[in-house]
Amino acid sequence: MRMGVLLFALLIPVSAQGARFPDATEGQIVLVEEAAASAAALLGLTGPGSAQVFLRVGPGEAWAVHLLKKETKEPLYNDNDGTPARYNRAAFTASSSPTLSLSSFWLDLGTALPATRSGYFSFGSPFISESPDPNDPWTRIFQRLRSEPQWNRGAVPQLRNCFTSAEEAELCVELYAVSDYTHNVERHGYIVRILAHPKNGRLVPASRSLQ
Repeated sequence: MRMGVLLFALLIPVSAQGARFPDATEGQIVLVEEAAASAAALLGLTGPGSAQVFLRVGPGEAWAVHLLKKETKEPLYNDNDGTPARYNRAAFTASSSPTLSLSSFWLDLGTALPATRSGYFSFGSPFISESPDPNDPWTRIFQRLRSEPQWNRGAVPQLRNCFTSAEEAELCVELYAVSDYTHNVERHGYIVRILAHPKNGRLVPASRSLQ
């Protein structure tokens, strides 16, 4: 069982028929003011001035991005063939009007079946083991989520933190418990998912300046 299938299970009910993994798309969501500062703190982007972090997306997203861009010299036929790693950038500017942007690869949940969510976009982490790498930025986000008092081991997701910007853009950071069966060995761990609902349900072009 691939991790892409695991993420699919987070997006689509297991019993659904005619299920379709969502397409990848490119763009960014921008939060401002208090929502930007609060979300940035959860992502580990704190302190004066500007800060950024690069978050590797999970294998399901990476394969969807490959299908979108097809940048390899040789065609790939599945995600076991060396799908290129993909990274999203979270950038925060602390000022009198704080700004947080996340770009640029997302799953367009409006293209998922049957649980279509038009205007919503997401990306998730690779599998986070129960003994995670402390230098990995996803691990640090995971540790912040699990340390919050509302974390509930038995809930699905175990935790959801949402931030609504002044212009109505919403960003949620969710923590899920999952199992990985790579090489037929079962491992228990976690996935962090970032879910975005931008204003008017449309991402901002990733090339646009944050100013």
